[in-house]
Amino acid sequence: MLPLFNAFYFVVIYVNDLVAQLKLLNSGASLSRTQKIWLGFVLSAIIVSNTICWSVFERMCNGRHKSTKFLGMFRRGIICWDKLMIASIKLVVTRYHLKEGVLLLDDSDKSRSKNVKKLHATHKVKDKRTGGYSIAQNVMFLVLVTDRVTIPLGFAFYEPDADWVLWRKEDRKLKKAGVAKKDRPKEPEKKTKNKREIAVGLVKSFKEHFPDFKIRSV
Repeated sequence: MLPLFNAFYFVVIYVNDLVAQLKLLNSGASLSRTQKIWLGFVLSAIIVSNTICWSVFERMCNGRHKSTKFLGMFRRGIICWDKLMIASIKLVVTRYHLKEGVLLLDDSDKSRSKNVKKLHATHKVKDKRTGGYSIAQNVMFLVLVTDRVTIPLGFAFYEPDADWVLWRKEDRKLKKAGVAKKDRPKEPEKKTKNKREIAVGLVKSFKEHFPDFKIRSV
């Protein structure tokens, strides 16, 4: 048994309620006993440490449980993460009797190391503070603001299409040189969604799962 799971009774209650809600969304989706213990520990560890770091979690249980095991469950565990998020939102909406609210959309650049190779959707972005460039992940997120609480609803990574970016750069150069549009290379079809399309998708997804919720504005 992981140590912090028993420390916070409200975490135990939350995880059990989450599993019950998950079954309502999909009768075949659930969490095993081990997955419930793992999730309960991770949530408790986040509350205590105010961070999401597997190495920190390992130190919190005095090395009895290795960070590789925590990470292994996250990576290889058969868990319906998308359904888990929806189930969690439904729990909050039900608990606080939320009926209407305002949806807020925004995006944020999270700077990463210039040598990063394995993180998803990293790309070159302009650094607003320095005027230079850095390697970052751009996250588009959707938040619900109500009279009682504000909660996150979902997120998605934005990643520019490399071929389209090169075309735009070359097109601007040729346009500046006075080359007519008919003589410039045609715009290639984009393989990735732009930020507006991602934002619309996040709102659409929320509306599909919460059809009776009144949206005052977006």
